[in-house]
Amino acid sequence: MQGYEDSINDRVLQMLNREWTLGELAAAVTSRKAMYLAFTDFFDRYDAFVTPTVPFTAMPLGQEGPDRIAGQKLEAPARAVIGFCYPFNVTGHPAASVPCGVSADNLPIGMQIVSKSHGDDLVVQIAAAYEQAFTHPPQFIPAG
Repeated sequence: MQGYEDSINDRVLQMLNREWTLGELAAAVTSRKAMYLAFTDFFDRYDAFVTPTVPFTAMPLGQEGPDRIAGQKLEAPARAVIGFCYPFNVTGHPAASVPCGVSADNLPIGMQIVSKSHGDDLVVQIAAAYEQAFTHPPQFIPAG
């Protein structure tokens, strides 16, 4: 992290530099384990899970997150950016995002594919199959 402070979001930098109590660490480990076990149960029944990558289309460069989603004001806009991704970063489940289209405003939309722990090969297979089935990449119409 040293030497890269300028490239790290202030909120993330504050979290990394903060002192954590043993109780806070234990609670985080317990929460992570509960999430992992819940997804383990899910993947005992299903091979993969497909979600939007994020719950909104692209934002202006430099904006941390959307102010609103589906008309509802967000308390922490930056959290929306990681909404569908963070559970799998926490649990370690393999995930990939592939482009799957464009919005009415001609902004890219991503699809996230997730599988069981150590199921990286299936995630890659599904992503490749999707890309082969939809050989035409999303078409972006130049502005102006």
